[in-house]
Amino acid sequence: MSWLKTRTNARLSAAAGATLAAGLLVALAGTADAQETILIDGFGDGDRDNDGTPEGAVTDAGDVGAAWYLGSGVSDVTVGVVNDAGGIGSGNAFDLVSMTDNTRPMVANFDPVDLANDGDRISFKLTIRVTESPIDVTDGGLFPGRNGDRRIRLGLYNSNGTPLTGDTPDPIDPEEMEITDDDTGYLMLIDVAPSEGNTLGIFGDQADGILGGSAVSLGATATNPDYQVGNAPVTLELILTRSGDNVLAAAVVNGELAQDGVADFNDDIMPFNLPYTINSAAFGVSGASLDYRVDDIEITFTPAPTVIPSTDGFEDGDWNNDGLPDPDGDINDAEDLGLAWVRGTGTGSFDILLLDDSGSGGIGTGNALNPFSFTSSTRAMVAAIEPVELAEPGDSVRFGFDFRAVFLEDGDRRFRFGIHDDNGTPASEADSNASRDDSGYMVQLDTGVSSASTATVRGDLANNLLSGGTRSLGGTSDEAIYALDDNDPHRLEIVVTRRSDPDLGRDVNDVAYFYDGELVTAGTDTGDDGDDFENGGPEDPLAVNTFTFNQVAVGTSGLAFLDYFIDNVSVEFIPAPSGTAVADGFEDGDRDNDGLPEGPVNDANDIGFTWFASRGTSSFDIQVVDESAGIGTGNALNGFSSTTSTRVVSAAFDEVTLANDGDFVSWSFDVRFNGAIPADTGNRFRFGIHTDGGTPITGDGSSESSDDFGYAAWFDTGPSSASTATV
Repeated sequence: MSWLKTRTNARLSAAAGATLAAGLLVALAGTADAQETILIDGFGDGDRDNDGTPEGAVTDAGDVGAAWYLGSGVSDVTVGVVNDAGGIGSGNAFDLVSMTDNTRPMVANFDPVDLANDGDRISFKLTIRVTESPIDVTDGGLFPGRNGDRRIRLGLYNSNGTPLTGDTPDPIDPEEMEITDDDTGYLMLIDVAPSEGNTLGIFGDQADGILGGSAVSLGATATNPDYQVGNAPVTLELILTRSGDNVLAAAVVNGELAQDGVADFNDDIMPFNLPYTINSAAFGVSGASLDYRVDDIEITFTPAPTVIPSTDGFEDGDWNNDGLPDPDGDINDAEDLGLAWVRGTGTGSFDILLLDDSGSGGIGTGNALNPFSFTSSTRAMVAAIEPVELAEPGDSVRFGFDFRAVFLEDGDRRFRFGIHDDNGTPASEADSNASRDDSGYMVQLDTGVSSASTATVRGDLANNLLSGGTRSLGGTSDEAIYALDDNDPHRLEIVVTRRSDPDLGRDVNDVAYFYDGELVTAGTDTGDDGDDFENGGPEDPLAVNTFTFNQVAVGTSGLAFLDYFIDNVSVEFIPAPSGTAVADGFEDGDRDNDGLPEGPVNDANDIGFTWFASRGTSSFDIQVVDESAGIGTGNALNGFSSTTSTRVVSAAFDEVTLANDGDFVSWSFDVRFNGAIPADTGNRFRFGIHTDGGTPITGDGSSESSDDFGYAAWFDTGPSSASTATV
C-alpha cells in the first residue's frame, strides 16, 4: 500500500504510518481569547453612587462596583442599599421605592467597549425581584395588570458624548432635553407577574428617552408565562454580538435563552443610530410604579477568538458559540469554547441538541453534540478551524472525534466526515450554497448492517459537501467490523499527509482512516483522474490534492434517519520532523565509506551512513547494486544471507536525545526481497533503532553490538499460517 511505503531517502523522520500510529502528535496552538470583566457590583460597599457616603450598611468595602445615577429625574423615588439576604440571598442589594409611573432609570458608565470584530460580544447580567409599590391598590407585592406588561427593563447604550456624572434633576420644562435623551442602544423588556400575555421583547432604543423611548423592533417578542419577574429573584441577561455589520441581540432568563433578534445594519442600525460601541448600562421600570431590588450585576466583554481552538468537548453548553445557552446544554466548563458549528448543508429535518452522554455506555465525558437527521438529504455539521497548511513533505493533519450512535438505519457508506478547504466561502446556515465549492477529503462509513460493509476514503470535490462528486483514492475496506453497527463509543479519525512522489515528480496526499486507533484503510490522491495523468495525459481539473485546510465536517447522506453523538473533537497538525536528519541512497557506491566503492558511483556526494556487518559475516554478503529496475531510485544496499544465524547490518549516526514530551525519532527505508521468499512464522525480517551502549561498531564482524539496546520491528516473510508484524 503506497501510504505505508517509506520515503527513499531514509532520513531520520517518521514515515506517515509509523508516526501517526504511534500517536506522536503536536496540537494546533492557540485558544479563544479570555473574557474580560468590565463591571461587577454586588453593592457590598453600601454606596450605590460611589460618592463616599453609603446609603446602606457596608458589608464589603472592596465591592466598589460602579456609580449608579438616576437618569431621568429624581422625584417620587427613593434609592438606597439594603440587606436582601432573605430575598435575592447574597447580602446587600440596590433598593428602589417608587411613587411614580415615570421612568426612573439607573445608569452607570464604563470604559467604552467596541464590538469591532465579527464575533465580539458584550453581556449585561443582573438579578432582580419586585417587592411592592406604596401607590398600588393591592399591597403585599401583588401588581395590577396595568403595571405588568414589559415594565422591567435593562439595556446597553452609548451615551453619545453626554455621560451622566450625577443624579439628573427633574426638568423644569417638560420639553427640556435630558442628558440621557441622546443615548442609543439595545433594550430588553420583561413582564411583571401577573399580567395578560406575559411577554418579553428586545428592541433597539433610539434617541429620545432611555429605557422608555420609541422602540425599534428587532423581531424578538415572546409570549411565554415563564418569562416574568415577581417577588422571587430572577436573573436577566442581555447579550449583544457583532455579526458582520449586524448586531445579534439575545435575552436570557434564569440561564435559558428566552428570545433573540437581529439589529440589521440597513434597517435598524443606520437609520436609528444604534451603536457598536457601548459605554453605559441601565436598568429600571417604565410606565409603572414598582418597587424592586437588584444585585449581582456583571458586565463582561468576550472578544472574538483570534485563534480557533483545536479541540471541542462542548462543555460550555454552546455548540455554535453564539454566546447563548443551547437547549439542554449544561455549562460544565465555560472555558471550553471549542469550535463554532453550523448546519452547513441544509437545516430542514435536522435538529441539534447538547446532551449529557456520560452515563453507562455513553461517550462518558459530559456534554456531547447530538445531531439527528430525519431526511435522506445530506445534513452536515461544519466548523471552521485554524487554517492548516501542509507546506512540506511529511506534514500531516488529523481530525478525530468520539462517535456513538443512538439509532442506526442500515445504509451503505451513509455516515461521513472529512477535512476541507472552504475556498473562501465559510459555511453558514444563512447561505445554503456556501459549502458547494468546498474541497478536501472524507471518510464514508456503513451504518447498521449492509450487504458489503465498507469504509472508504475519498476525495471530496467542489460540488456539494459530503454528498456531491467524489473521487476514489483507492482506499476501501470491506471488513464488517469497521461498519458503525452498534451503540458503543468509537474513535473515528482521518489523517492527511503530504508526501513526495518521485515517480510522479510531485507531491501527493496520503489519506488514512483510523477506527479506535487502528489503521483501517488508506489511499493516495495522485491528483489525476484514472491513469491518464500518469500516462502523460492532462491533470484532472477537478482533482482535490489540496494542501491547505480550514474546515471540518460531520454528517449523513442518503439516510432517512440517524441519531448520534459526537464529542472530544480534535484537530492536530503534525509538522514534518526537523532537527537531526541523515540520509543514504547508496549512490556513492560505498556502503562502509572506506573510499573503496562496492558498487557503481552515481553520486559521489551521497556519502550517507557507514554500514557494517555487525552480527556475523560468514554466509553473509553485503554489496551495493543498481536497483533501478526494482526499488527504482538507482543504487541500493543488497544483503544476502545463506544461514539461519542472525545477520545484521548496522550504522551509527549523531546521537538523538528524546528530552522533551513529544520528541520522537524514527527511521525509514524502502525494502524489496530479491528472489524466493521463504515462508516463515517467526518474524524473520527485523529492523530497529538503538543506543550502542558506549561501544560503537567500528567494522565488519565486530562484537560491540552485544550491549546495544533499543526498539525493533519484526515481521514474517512469505506466506504463513498466521502472518504477523510486531514492535
